[in-house]
Amino acid sequence: MKSCGSQASSARRVRERKKTSVCSNDELISTMTKIVYLVETPVDQRDFGRFGLSYWIGKGAEVSIVEVTRITRPHWDDPRGDVWNRHPEVDYQEIGPNSQPDLITTVAGNADLVFNLVGFTGSAAATNVYRALSRTSTPYVVLSLGATPTYSSNGNFAFVEKITRYARKIFGFNGSIIRSLRIRTPIRLLGIRPADYCVLGGSESRFDTRMYPLSSETEFIAAHSLDYERFRFERRDDIALSERYAVFVDENVGFHRDLIDLKIEIPFELQTYYANIRKLFARIERELHLPVVVALDPRAVKTDRCGFFGEAQTVSGYSHELISGSRLVIGHRSTALGIAALCGKPILLTAMKDYYDLPILHDSFMAFERALNRRFQFLDDCDHIDLNNVSPDPERYATYVNKYIKAENSPDKKLWDIVSERIGV
Repeated sequence: MKSCGSQASSARRVRERKKTSVCSNDELISTMTKIVYLVETPVDQRDFGRFGLSYWIGKGAEVSIVEVTRITRPHWDDPRGDVWNRHPEVDYQEIGPNSQPDLITTVAGNADLVFNLVGFTGSAAATNVYRALSRTSTPYVVLSLGATPTYSSNGNFAFVEKITRYARKIFGFNGSIIRSLRIRTPIRLLGIRPADYCVLGGSESRFDTRMYPLSSETEFIAAHSLDYERFRFERRDDIALSERYAVFVDENVGFHRDLIDLKIEIPFELQTYYANIRKLFARIERELHLPVVVALDPRAVKTDRCGFFGEAQTVSGYSHELISGSRLVIGHRSTALGIAALCGKPILLTAMKDYYDLPILHDSFMAFERALNRRFQFLDDCDHIDLNNVSPDPERYATYVNKYIKAENSPDKKLWDIVSERIGV
């Protein structure tokens, strides 16, 4: 991390970029701070709040959006909705594959600060977006707020095992060796300027930065995860159900956009997966006397899986409230499991065996097991899942929260207040 003096110098860079104009009485007055968000998914009302757009507007900043979905995720068919009709104060530009790539450079170059929410996934499209941004001198920020356990950060390995694991990842990454190697190439060789700031969630977020072009010059800002922000400062106490219940943290299996983007194919029939999920729900209700409520993935479209969860109640948008009020949390690898750890809830980790063994995901499954001191139990053999082996592990839970939710040394303030104070806007 940079020294305090260096941090102050970078913060001044942002302030000095604010344009000034001369009044009739020759007084210099600073104009609005111009902030640009570079995004690769249609932004909905939920994103408008959690990614800080409403915060900066409230501080008087001039906020613009540049959406590059049709460049980096051309298969994405979600509508943009009417969120921007409700926020006419935000300038919105959608850049398609036939647009001039210099448009990104032009818009970002006229800003005081850029929040870059485009993941550096190793694709040629994402690389070109970063190159366009790198042709400017505007300071830019990336967010590393959604870290989850990774096997490499939870253990030491013999040399041969390390080579084996890296080979498996390189040759298994989207079926594209080029894409896998590109993400491991020094960023300056790709014509990419490293981020000026990286906002961190838990302490392990520092090691979950492969998706971001960073260097020794990048300033790290200790904050907390978006899940923690939602739970700590925005949770509604009137949402949790009054009765005893278990909650299943849905991951939109079969329809999750990130897995589709990475071309990770589901190695099982979806009908089999959801049939096993329903069977598990029935066991929990029968043996533990707990009805199961499904906390839907926030971006899931209900009509995609109509009836997949049987008679179970499904709720969208209130995962944190449902988790905090539950008696048991069931899940796979969701970041929301961190809220279960924060609340000290019993956790049942489940997965399909073929999914667990998938080379590109296997390390992640094992890391969750180690981090939560809990073994995955397989839906393929639902009748033998041990429903009683779910007791909380307070010591592991506390470590999990520190690593992936909120670092012990981070301020107990709202996320965007932390960012604003550190960057100086």
